[in-house]
Amino acid sequence: MEDLNVVGLVQFLKQHASNEHPHQRLVPGMAVRPLECTWCEPATEQEVDAFAAEHGWYFPEDYKQFLLLHNGAILFQHPYYGGGTELLSLEKIAIISKDCDIPAHCYPIAWTDQRIGAVCIDSEKCRKGEKPYLFFLDAMDQMEDAIFIPLTFTEWFERLVICQGEEFWNWR
Repeated sequence: MEDLNVVGLVQFLKQHASNEHPHQRLVPGMAVRPLECTWCEPATEQEVDAFAAEHGWYFPEDYKQFLLLHNGAILFQHPYYGGGTELLSLEKIAIISKDCDIPAHCYPIAWTDQRIGAVCIDSEKCRKGEKPYLFFLDAMDQMEDAIFIPLTFTEWFERLVICQGEEFWNWR
């Protein structure tokens, strides 16, 4: 991937993992299967800013850029069986954040299907420029069980693409 930015990653996936061009999984030891990505319509800057202000959350610029491109997406889903990683829309962030047992200054940005849970952003750490601000929380775990991900949103997104949807943050 020559461009390490959200726009470049989205363009790559649109060219290589759409229903017109299903991506073939190439991870060694994994079954070869077609994978697709579907994209939601973009949010406006006003919608993103109002949503963040309403909840008191800080959005890193690269994540905000994604929302302005697509207000949600499902990545690396099987065309018949579904699954994959869902990058949440603003509406789904609001819904899932109410059900997650996380501090009020944190919010989910992705929902995964293998080890069911959410990739979240710690808004306070992100606002202060502290890392890691990303973490994964299994749907059955408490905050003290969170797996911290020492990456920016763009770095996390790029690795998700490289790993073809595998939940690399859970690898030991």
